[in-house]
Amino acid sequence: MLGLQATLIYLVIDFFHIMNFFPGRIIFGFLLFLLALFVLVGLFVSNPLPRYFVVFIILAVFLLGGMRAATDPRMMEGVPVMVYDSAVSVEEAALFFLEGKNPYATDFFGTQLDYFDAREQAYWSGFGLDHAPYLYHYAYFPVSFLFPAPFFALFGRFDVRWLFSLLMLFGFWLLFFLMNNKEHAVVLLLALSLLLEPMGFFWGLNDVVILFLAILAMALAVKNHWRISWVTLGLMAAFKLTAVPILFFFGLWAVSEKKLHHAWAGVLVFLAAMLPFIIWDARAFLEDTIFFIFGGIPTAYPSRGLYGGLPLLLETIGFSAAQLNSFPFWILQGFVVLALLPVLLKRFFKEPLPGNVFLYAGVFMLVFTLFSRLVHSNYVIFSLSLLLIGAFWPDEKGT
Repeated sequence: MLGLQATLIYLVIDFFHIMNFFPGRIIFGFLLFLLALFVLVGLFVSNPLPRYFVVFIILAVFLLGGMRAATDPRMMEGVPVMVYDSAVSVEEAALFFLEGKNPYATDFFGTQLDYFDAREQAYWSGFGLDHAPYLYHYAYFPVSFLFPAPFFALFGRFDVRWLFSLLMLFGFWLLFFLMNNKEHAVVLLLALSLLLEPMGFFWGLNDVVILFLAILAMALAVKNHWRISWVTLGLMAAFKLTAVPILFFFGLWAVSEKKLHHAWAGVLVFLAAMLPFIIWDARAFLEDTIFFIFGGIPTAYPSRGLYGGLPLLLETIGFSAAQLNSFPFWILQGFVVLALLPVLLKRFFKEPLPGNVFLYAGVFMLVFTLFSRLVHSNYVIFSLSLLLIGAFWPDEKGT
């Protein structure tokens, strides 16, 4: 109980850094009120359910209120401030699609991404690039822009971070009701909030969509709705490459449960989302989603050691930007992954449990990331989020 209170207090205090914006001050005051309510309920009500309800309200206010405070500057200034270029890319790709354009065969000059490019000219010139590489490529799979496109068609353009935050809140709700130990569930949700928020949730971290879809797919599977679960996984696989480790270990778990035969539903969804754009322009699709990330084209995202891992080690021992971008990361990465995979498989098949799908996917993703050419904070935080969910997920099947 004391740990739960301390975590809640830290969560509220952590919100303090966005109080410079008017909504942030109001929301912060409301969070303080809710925190006081949580303490009073704990003192005078023996039933823990009202306390958990207050905690969930605090999380909802933290996520949605924080998103309001984070999105207001962009709305007021009319330029994409306090937001990642990746979130703006998703919005622009959705708008291109609604205009009948192929986001993979279209550059992003003349869009809101120009704002980032103008501010980062000096940075990108250090890599020998005239412009930011994300102006030439769209790195994510089709579901990433097909998902917000209908909302844009109905309501016009809005900040896509609102969709991300609503999905994450629903994911939190699923986790809470899936876990028998509600105290553990609350601690997990608070820990996830603390992990995701400082590393860019309010700035448009799109990996939260993968987390939500993975949680939803697992929730459906443990309730024996396997076909719908695989449909959800098909959508997840057609959103972003970071879905691959989860899909791999989920497939192994499905084999142990003798449920792999339902996978056809997910495969059909995946192909329905991917094939039209591959057929439309296969070269552009591969350049944007594969070579832009892993290298092999002049406008690939440059390798850098900003967030640690092997690139930082190579920078530390004196590698230049040109040497770093020509370094064959995939060779060492392949050796490490091939050495790690048998260990993970052996341990997984000893205990093929739902929680271990997240746990081992997180381990794989973290190691893969640290030895890749692009070690970005969102990949690290995504990996740690999977580890957290796996560590707290109940061992009992069907819970």
